[in-house]
Amino acid sequence: MGLSLLLGACGSQNSALNSPTAPLLSSQATNVCATTDLAANHPALSSGDEFSGTPASAAFDNNLTTRWSSPFTVPGADSQWVQVDLGSVQSLCQVTLQWEAAYGKSFEIQSSLDGASWTPIYTTTTGPGGNQTIDVSGSGRYVRMQGVKCATGYGYSLSSMLVYGTAGTGTGPGTGTTICGTENVALNKPATASSTENVATTPDLAVDGNAATRWSPTT
Repeated sequence: MGLSLLLGACGSQNSALNSPTAPLLSSQATNVCATTDLAANHPALSSGDEFSGTPASAAFDNNLTTRWSSPFTVPGADSQWVQVDLGSVQSLCQVTLQWEAAYGKSFEIQSSLDGASWTPIYTTTTGPGGNQTIDVSGSGRYVRMQGVKCATGYGYSLSSMLVYGTAGTGTGPGTGTTICGTENVALNKPATASSTENVATTPDLAVDGNAATRWSPTT
């Protein structure tokens, strides 16, 4: 009995193959986003609402005919915010904003573990308005759009704010798969074994990248 060992680390997963002819593996992998909106119909808060018909919850109801809009005739109109409670801490990878005509020229997307201490995970001073898909990296239970500067004199108006979390590793949204390249990460690394048949079949030969050599145990 003999063995050649090829090992790949793809994200948090390892793959070991016991065939000397199997393809080599790589440690490179890419996180991808799931396709489920984590914020849909979850509890929402805001710094203020323009009026009762435009509450914070309207930004998270998956209904583009409703909207959250901020008060714009008050001091601090530029610094208004809206946030959602995801219910548990999530690994975040994307936020989509559907702005009305009143949009944020300068704003942050922030995350928080406790709803009190906030960390920016995206910042812009050149917001284009319209439908913005924003790649983010961070974790949190709470996600906030924190306004800094309105693009118009009418505050902020969001018909939709969608939040997506990491699905796994792979090549496309929601795949949850793992991609591996061509590098054997075990190649010529230190090796040990429970036993060795003889000096010609030592454990280092299982990871030397040579299919003509092998490790074999004491029989």
